[in-house]
Amino acid sequence: MASEPAGPTPATAGNDEDPLLSVRDLEKYFYEGGGLVDRLLGGEETAVRAVDGVSFDVRQGETLGLVGESGCGKSTTGEALLRLVEPTGGTVTFDGDSVRGMEDLTPFRRRAQVVFQDPFSSLDPRMTVEQILREPLEIHGVGTPADRRDRAAELMDRVGLSADQLERYPHEFSGGQRQRIGVARALALEPDFLVLDEPTSALDVSVQAQVLNLLSELQADLGLTYLFISHDLSVIRYICDRVAVMYLGEIVEIAPTEDLFEDPQHPYTEALLESVPRADTSERERDVEPLAGDVPSPRDPPSGCRFRTRCPSVIPPPDVSLSQPQYRAVMDLRRLVETRQIGVHGAREAAGSDAGDAEVAAALADRLLEVDLPAEDASLVRDALADVVGGEWDAAAQSLRNRYESVCETDHPTGERATCHLLDSA
Repeated sequence: MASEPAGPTPATAGNDEDPLLSVRDLEKYFYEGGGLVDRLLGGEETAVRAVDGVSFDVRQGETLGLVGESGCGKSTTGEALLRLVEPTGGTVTFDGDSVRGMEDLTPFRRRAQVVFQDPFSSLDPRMTVEQILREPLEIHGVGTPADRRDRAAELMDRVGLSADQLERYPHEFSGGQRQRIGVARALALEPDFLVLDEPTSALDVSVQAQVLNLLSELQADLGLTYLFISHDLSVIRYICDRVAVMYLGEIVEIAPTEDLFEDPQHPYTEALLESVPRADTSERERDVEPLAGDVPSPRDPPSGCRFRTRCPSVIPPPDVSLSQPQYRAVMDLRRLVETRQIGVHGAREAAGSDAGDAEVAAALADRLLEVDLPAEDASLVRDALADVVGGEWDAAAQSLRNRYESVCETDHPTGERATCHLLDSA
């Protein structure tokens, strides 16, 4: 099998100026099984590849959206580039300076802030709003106590709240008001860059619109730069200039917003957009084709293209003439053989005590394959299953691999806009 490069990602889609933020090959791994008890029991340390080679730029004054399914690594990316969690690898450059090389993060913290997803847990319930807004100013030694109170009142007014509410506690506010307080806290030090980690996902739809309009106004007035993390594509389309699509720790496509929505290049992007509910009554009867299978574990991501286990258009070898459903069925069977997840004992009992290996293999093929294959392929599959029945799992896996291995398995895709072998073949 070909060696796999470490996490290539799409280019930054026409970046003609020096970016405010530049991220290259960013990695964040979480390690499991490395404790004393695990070592005593012979366990090995396992890396959970939450972020695995992410690269993108964010230009001054723009909003870059980061979108993908839950668990794909969006929030961890934002936390790692801010060093709220320490990255495992890669580089992050902010206004020409290496963030990972900073021993003192204080100057960087003044210029780069975050708004968290949950306005109910991100504000300290024991502090008044004034204390919450004054805290960053006190930590960074900004102004006198009177200046800080004036700044807190100014921030409340800036986000559409009243200075008369400064003495209240977070529980006395609605969800939308709490999120406005979170935005005010992030603005306290007059930053240049904000990571907005799903800032509207916990809010009602009408309140979402208010917060989004507030963020747009603040960006226009203050020249802010945003990394906007969300799984809501309608929100992403409304507020973002460009969009990066993540899947299983990697960026698979990055493009200007309208280009991505009107002409998606990666099959995963197409599937995400297809899943969005439509308001057009003519599409009332539209059947949404869900993605096949489950998201693989970041502990053991697929080789080659990480989306290949769910992709509706995996590329067969040149000499294999199977339809996509047929090829997908064979690929699924291969995975069962390679992971030894076929119940041979039960199949033998069902076939009867007098049944030979070939008969048991034929019964397994009928049970495991929901499609009909051409004679040559059906014969090869039955022979491989006969090896399985005989206990020759490795031989069975090798024969199926020799015949059906795809470029999507062996080579990691690269691309200027989207990482997909289908674009190479096109």
